[in-house]
Amino acid sequence: MARVPPSDMEDVRQAQLVVNTAEENLTRAKVALQDSKEDLKVAKEREKITNQQQKVAQKALELGNTTDRSQDITRAQNELQQAEENMTAARAETEWKEKAVTTCESTVKMREREVDVAKAQLNQARYRTLERNGDARAEKLDSGKVNDQVAKARAEAAKEQDRVNMNVKLERQAEARWKEASSKARSYGGSGR
Repeated sequence: MARVPPSDMEDVRQAQLVVNTAEENLTRAKVALQDSKEDLKVAKEREKITNQQQKVAQKALELGNTTDRSQDITRAQNELQQAEENMTAARAETEWKEKAVTTCESTVKMREREVDVAKAQLNQARYRTLERNGDARAEKLDSGKVNDQVAKARAEAAKEQDRVNMNVKLERQAEARWKEASSKARSYGGSGR
């Protein structure tokens, strides 16, 4: 490409910018995946804590039943009900965060395919630039193969985009279930988290 006049390199420069942007998007997707995994760890810890609280509430009810004092039994039943609502919300949050990780994983794969597309288009731009300038190296390249690489990369990226779209839908459904469970737990008197 060094023999090509700078004025004829605009397509190549633009294609290189697309590669750089695609690589930056991939890096951002990987960071988002790490953040999502951390969120999942927090949700799982919260679920463990809520599970322990539910067990404590169950024991309190068992003890309340041995006293035969209706006040103790009623309070323990209410605490157990609240603990169960909180547990439902905690499980829903964990499920949502698991779906978020899956979405992020598929987004990383999609971004990898977008990098492949950008690189294939860069190769195509280089080929066309060499061809326009009558460079002998262009004759050694197979234009059909260059174009096929672009088409194949685009098809793979489209498949990954479909997978991301499906995962986003599932994640949103899980988030809605968590919001509903969290709201119910809060309305009952708990934190919902």
